[in-house]
Amino acid sequence: MNTKTLFTVCLSVVAMGVLMAQPGNPSAPAPFGFVELLLGAGAAYGGYKAYKNKKAQE
Repeated sequence: MNTKTLFTVCLSVVAMGVLMAQPGNPSAPAPFGFVELLLGAGAAYGGYKAYKNKKAQE
């Protein structure tokens, strides 16, 4: 593993421990925001492109 990758992984692990945010009331459901919609759309688009590339290679 090169130095950049190791640094990124270590920084990510530390950030996950420090930046864990919870809503004020733990029993309240988390809000469903625009970021989740963007992630879902990006995953769907990526899957579509991967499928299209695989079909083109055949």
